Amino acid sequence: MKKKLLVFIVAATMCFHSMAQKAQVGWSDMDKKSVWAPYLSTVVNGPGDEFITLNHKGGLGVDSKSTAIFTRYDRHFNPLLEKELFDGKQKVHVHSLRNINGSLLLFTQQFETHGLSIASQTLQVITVDPMTLEAGAIKDLSAFDYRGKRSAPRVSVESSGDNSHVFVFATEAYNKDEDKRYYMGVWDDKLNKQWDRIVSLPYSRKFIDLCGHQLSNEGNVYLLCRQYEKEVTPLPFDGIVENTSPYAYKIFVYSKNDSLPREVTVDLKGKFVHQAILDIDKNGAVRVLGLYC
Repeated sequence: MKKKLLVFIVAATMCFHSMAQKAQVGWSDMDKKSVWAPYLSTVVNGPGDEFITLNHKGGLGVDSKSTAIFTRYDRHFNPLLEKELFDGKQKVHVHSLRNINGSLLLFTQQFETHGLSIASQTLQVITVDPMTLEAGAIKDLSAFDYRGKRSAPRVSVESSGDNSHVFVFATEAYNKDEDKRYYMGVWDDKLNKQWDRIVSLPYSRKFIDLCGHQLSNEGNVYLLCRQYEKEVTPLPFDGIVENTSPYAYKIFVYSKNDSLPREVTVDLKGKFVHQAILDIDKNGAVRVLGLYC
């Protein structure tokens, strides 16, 4: 059975530009002496035509300590400056690094424990100067509670297509038979909070499955879901269900001023589409892409 790629334009328009660049790619050797040696996590744009890498090292347990290593390179891959953050002295876990309109934002997690169990985690952000690689103060963004729940929150940090907003999305901790709840928080590019909310999907988890999430340039959150005609059996893995029912793709749009989400049904043009993903580009075009048979 031949699979094809189907693209739906939900809003706005899109265009393609053919851009071809000649590049020479080379590989360098890395001598990894132990499992605690630094490993490359992220590469982001730096000042001008430079780029910055984030390496970090440390243990995997919640009580372990991390060291973040920033390195600035010129366009020819020559290192210009290197700085270490935390020096393995704090119980901080490196989450991700983003360049938002020229500002380097390092997102970290701090875990609080109760005995041998995790009680909560706090997502924090540190602004790093892209020239000096000096770190500013730590700012708390969101906290997530684990108490009495079987699952741990799963946290992601993203930005809008035009980098005007920062987006934190997380699956709240939940027990096996509960409907899942989702945290969504939106900040502007100066880290001023615009809004945040904890929501449940408009339908029971036995009839709906979350497929993806995106943030628009206006600071609205888009959730792409499959809604089933009949009850389905959720599996232990988040976002996957035992599918024995026809379904439709729907987009739920959450915004700062609306208490309930807007609901949009995606027109599949009569195709059976699976593995659909949601995308919003820097011009604000909202697209659903998927494979169909």
